[in-house]
Amino acid sequence: MQTGALRLEIRAGESPGGYFEFPLDFTGWRRAHLWFGRDFEGRVPANADTIVISAPEAPERGTVFIDLVVY
Repeated sequence: MQTGALRLEIRAGESPGGYFEFPLDFTGWRRAHLWFGRDFEGRVPANADTIVISAPEAPERGTVFIDLVVY
């Protein structure tokens, strides 16, 4: 089982924005249905144009499938 979290960040260009960390300490399928005002830390900029998804710094071996991202 993987430790750490995927980090999903909504930015305006290169400027930092709001982020959500999705824990990886499970096996199987999981869903994330996120709301900017409720689930994100920080502030999602009104002029957001970039979504950045980052893996943990030292990930263990594993695969993550992302089947749909709607913005």
